[in-house]
Amino acid sequence: MKYNPLNPIAPAEWLALDEDERMSMVFEFLDELDEPMEQKEVLGMLLTVAENQIALGDELPVKAAVDRLEMEGLDRFTALLAVQEVFAELMQDMGQDPSLEYSPELHKKRLAEIDSHVWKEG
Repeated sequence: MKYNPLNPIAPAEWLALDEDERMSMVFEFLDELDEPMEQKEVLGMLLTVAENQIALGDELPVKAAVDRLEMEGLDRFTALLAVQEVFAELMQDMGQDPSLEYSPELHKKRLAEIDSHVWKEG
């Protein structure tokens, strides 16, 4: 199986892989991109987390957000980057404010704020 963020892998297939296999597939894809290595490491982790979240389906609001962004004209890769930027910001906020706890509702609210037009413009 080969990873390409533009072509989703069936959730059952993705979840059947162990975490190392998932990361390896993502990093193989990223090796083909012209990006500095340190950016590939962060991007690889974020893409793997995004795919894990999508594979969980309706347990988390990520799949619905990616679907919405694609319907608004983003390719899947860009949609994954957008939702993971929100997730990274949420994790950073939680690290800075111990009273802030993760909740699917908060995550969904922040994902709903993603403006696909901003991402289209790059």
